[in-house]
Formats: sequence, C-alpha cells, structure tokens
Amino acid sequence: MSDLMQALLEYTERTRLPDLLYANGYWSAARQSESRWEQFRETLSAEQSGRLEALLAQENALRAREVEATFQSGVSLGLELGRL
Repeated sequence: MSDLMQALLEYTERTRLPDLLYANGYWSAARQSESRWEQFRETLSAEQSGRLEALLAQENALRAREVEATFQSGVSLGLELGRL
C-alpha cells in the first residue's frame, strides 16, 4: 500500500469509521464477541491458549490485508465514479 493510501486509510479509521461502526451496531456485537472469547479462553490450557493466540494473530493479519484491499478498491471506485 502506498504512503498516500496508508495515510487515507488511517484518516478514515480515525474520523469516519467510528461513527459508521456505531451506526450499524458493530460495537455492541464486538463486546458480546469479546465476552464469549474470554469465556472460551478460560477453558484452555496454557499450550492451547498459545496456539490459539498464534492462529488469531495470523487471522488478524489476513483481515488487515482484506481491509486494506477493500479500502483501495473503494478509493479506486470513487475515483472512477468521479470521472463520470
């Protein structure tokens, strides 16, 4: 991702995204999910917990790439529509 795209993404995450996520109920769902994850983690051994954290780190990295690609697609689409 270019520096400009990264700056735009960071700006969007700071200024636009919080209100959009609030409006669609994301924060409530996220709190419920985190609560269920904590309950699940309490049932794991130390080894299982470590393995789970490693897997979740991989998943989070994958999701970050998806977010970046989606954002880039949105910017690209916006630019194309602006030319119409």
